[in-house]
Amino acid sequence: MDGDGTPWGELDGLGTGDPEDEEFDENDPAIEELGFALTPKSKKEKKKLHKKGTIVLSPEVQRLLGLANNAYVNKNYSEAVELFQQVIVKDARVFQAWNIMGVIQEELGNMDKALQLYLVAAHLTPKDGVLWKKLAGISRELGCNQQALY
Repeated sequence: MDGDGTPWGELDGLGTGDPEDEEFDENDPAIEELGFALTPKSKKEKKKLHKKGTIVLSPEVQRLLGLANNAYVNKNYSEAVELFQQVIVKDARVFQAWNIMGVIQEELGNMDKALQLYLVAAHLTPKDGVLWKKLAGISRELGCNQQALY
């Protein structure tokens, strides 16, 4: 962890941007594919989503997540990390925020930070075998053999 108490730390000099200028299409079909849904319109719809294990995100979290994903795709990592952090503050159960911040740290070569972020993401999706296998590989690579067995 860094001096500010967060596992992701500051990413200096990686671009800036105003997230308010970005648009988020709440009708984008990728939203459900990523494992979260828009706010349900009826009690029946809410019950159905809850039964499927889908996290229902508030409109604000949806907007922030869309902006963060857009910043990540555009390789504006500092903005993406800042927005994902805002998502986590509002709803820490959002797997995608933890996972993509892990990807960003891995792309930047910060494997210790990536491992910490992936570990949180894996605990949010305990049946994601691919992520757990990735965690084991990174743990072994970093010499954390006990954690790799976990």
